[in-house]
Amino acid sequence: MQPFKNSQGKYYTRQLFWEESIELSNETRRIDPVFTLYADKPGLINFGKAYVESEDPTGYKVAQELLGGYQLWTLLMKSRWFQTAKSIWDNEMDARLASQGISKLKDLLENGTPPQKLAAAKYFADKEYRKDKTNSRGRPSKDEIAASAREAAAVDKHLAEDFERIQLVKG
Repeated sequence: MQPFKNSQGKYYTRQLFWEESIELSNETRRIDPVFTLYADKPGLINFGKAYVESEDPTGYKVAQELLGGYQLWTLLMKSRWFQTAKSIWDNEMDARLASQGISKLKDLLENGTPPQKLAAAKYFADKEYRKDKTNSRGRPSKDEIAASAREAAAVDKHLAEDFERIQLVKG
């Protein structure tokens, strides 16, 4: 049997992720989760963290390393819950890559050739790092609004789950 497939050759999806598998009934679950979407949990792989650390917005690297291939990635990308999670991860990856770019520009400012130093100095002098390039085009599309709403709903859901766990522990 191939990884993450049942005996009929169909991929597991929701059951692979702790946050999604806990919503399934015990009769529905066939495997224990392998990944989490957001948080570190003992014995599970934080898929979101691995995706961000891969620095590959296509998902190809993390699919090869963790899912055993790209086919399961494409199947997961058809799920709204996974798309919502990926949107959150993409925002974090964008921030990570931007931070690395700024570090490289700082290095050029100190150690680059005169034209590189000039370009880096202009970037910092004009505060280009503060300019939001995404909001220069007007009203967001319906898809962007829906994605933002899904992202907010996912965050609300996880906060509610955390609150419930705290209440259980608090007793």
